[in-house]
Amino acid sequence: TDEIRKWAQDKIEILKQCFGIDDNDAEAQAWRKLEQGCEELFGARADEIVPYLATVLALEMIGEHEQRVKYLDPQALGRQVFLSMRQLFEQLAKRQPVLLLMEDWHWVDQSSVALCEHLLALAGSSGLLFWFVSRADPGEPTARIQAVAGAEPAVPVQQIALTPLAEDQSNLLLANLVG
Repeated sequence: TDEIRKWAQDKIEILKQCFGIDDNDAEAQAWRKLEQGCEELFGARADEIVPYLATVLALEMIGEHEQRVKYLDPQALGRQVFLSMRQLFEQLAKRQPVLLLMEDWHWVDQSSVALCEHLLALAGSSGLLFWFVSRADPGEPTARIQAVAGAEPAVPVQQIALTPLAEDQSNLLLANLVG
């Protein structure tokens, strides 16, 4: 659906990197890489995960995969996507530590906040680490993530607040960036 695809734009790059999908890959190549990667991670359960990750990647549904998503309303499809993303990061973190770097968190959309809230509990039980980079804004969405992390005793939280640069430091930074 359009709602899921709009949400997915921010997540496509993460999945492409996970499965080695290049921007120049044809759709058939992307499908092959996604299916192979899911088979390696999930074995016989791969068919339960592939269609929902393919939805995020905006791949055209075909065959058996199409039947899994065809009759789901947007909310049910969204739940399956969230569940599949959680299972993906659980499996990836079992193989090696995973860092999810969320830059410019102050500009994030609400669906990304909801997904991170859904995934945050994994930080306490697996090798998954989140790093949220945000402006010092006491409001949403940083406050939501801090509240969720604070409610999870097993999730370690470390906040690092940077002080603003002095005027001469700001000028030096600008001079180095723009010449």
